[in-house]
Amino acid sequence: MRKNCSKDVSRERRIEILFVFGVFLFYFLWSCTQRYNFSSDESMRYQIPQFIYEYGKLPRGDEPLIRNEDWGISYAFNPILSYMASAVLMKGMSLFSTDEWMLLISARFVNVLLGALTAWVVLKTAKLLFPRRYAWMFTTLVVFLPGNVILYSYVNCDALAMCSTAIIFYSWVKAYKEGWSWTTCAVSAVGMGICFLSYYNAYGFLLCSALLFAGMMLKCGEQQWNYQEMLKKGFFMLGIVFLFTGWWFIRNGIMYDGDILGMT
Repeated sequence: MRKNCSKDVSRERRIEILFVFGVFLFYFLWSCTQRYNFSSDESMRYQIPQFIYEYGKLPRGDEPLIRNEDWGISYAFNPILSYMASAVLMKGMSLFSTDEWMLLISARFVNVLLGALTAWVVLKTAKLLFPRRYAWMFTTLVVFLPGNVILYSYVNCDALAMCSTAIIFYSWVKAYKEGWSWTTCAVSAVGMGICFLSYYNAYGFLLCSALLFAGMMLKCGEQQWNYQEMLKKGFFMLGIVFLFTGWWFIRNGIMYDGDILGMT
């Protein structure tokens, strides 16, 4: 009986790996077929990894080389973590080829990887929420949603936002099922840290996470707050988030006269 159970788990794991690899391959091929700037703002976004790749430093938001003359701004005022990763892959690609198209594909490759990671996280979440058949159906519908496919095929920071919110949502479901263990707290904190460095329009998930965490630490039966455990785990999560994000907001505060969000 145990052997059969072990075989079923092993078989399911292989199916999951094949599925995620298939998603990765699909996104990668899609990214290779999209013309440059098909999304209308890829050129402005791609300027940032290009700048890092060429000059070996992070740009200011008002850097003349990347500032759009029509809009008067650049995407470098926003968090640029995914663009930094793109620049690293571009530098790696340059060891073999400096062809402009190959450099663009290597920059897009970051989002392809994020898409595959998101697919894996969505599948894990779905298996906690639904029976096996419906879990696979839910995951497939999410992963191959046309908007999702487009999102992971060009240079942007929205893909990182989607991946981070998928991780955060997974931690919510995990906490609902099993409580806020230290592992779940760490997973949630990592997701929130990545979210902070993705895109400002995803910050609603951060507020929801704080409210959900505080609410779930309430002992429903006794109607009493477990302040001690909440503070311990809360500061633990804040510490992880600060390690991920502190450098960016400190940098903004120094460069933009205290404007840590770079919005002014």
